[in-house]
Amino acid sequence: MGVLFFTWVVLQLFPVILTSLVYEKQQKLRIMMKMHGLGDGPYWLITYGYFLALSAIYMLCFVMFGSSLGLKFFSSNDYTIQFLFYFIYLNLQISMAFLLSSFLSDVKTAAVIAYLGVFATGLLGSYLFEKFLESSVSRGWIICMELYPGFALYRGLYEFGQSSSFGGSMQWQNLSDSDSGMKEVLIIMSVEWVILIFVAYYIDQVNSTGNGKSPCFFLKGFRKQPASLT
Repeated sequence: MGVLFFTWVVLQLFPVILTSLVYEKQQKLRIMMKMHGLGDGPYWLITYGYFLALSAIYMLCFVMFGSSLGLKFFSSNDYTIQFLFYFIYLNLQISMAFLLSSFLSDVKTAAVIAYLGVFATGLLGSYLFEKFLESSVSRGWIICMELYPGFALYRGLYEFGQSSSFGGSMQWQNLSDSDSGMKEVLIIMSVEWVILIFVAYYIDQVNSTGNGKSPCFFLKGFRKQPASLT
């Protein structure tokens, strides 16, 4: 139950970010920003930085509160590993919100989808994915399931919980243990973060209201310039 609860706590940020992005689109705030001279690059940088700062403060309070209560889930595991895990996942979560917001235009619809995803992810992680982790399912299938960011989050929290049980702890040297999945989770989330943020930006540029670009806009710089007549 602990891992399920912590999963839901972390995922609560996703609906907030997604609905905020969709609200800007629904209320035409993005268009007004462009009319006042705010380009796509600065908009993405400012918005992404804002959500990352908000998420970081949220998780910092979460970890500090859990540690102050003496929960071994937090106090027994290396804080630098926890910082790295949460930092990568928060960036991945923000990237997912940017990507999904490109396909939604109504705040209520976005909220319903986001909260359904939050609760479904937690329940599936607890009653399905965790059963696979504790069974004889091959490591390959587990890795395939972890490609879904929600299960990657659940696996990381599950590893923290397992490491802190019975007086144990997770240290950097433990990441190479054969029965630990933290290392693979960090790698998967890092790769997905990079891929999703670029895909989200690409789709945003193509679908941008008012001045949507060609799907091949990124090839513009590689096109051969016509020779000038002299």
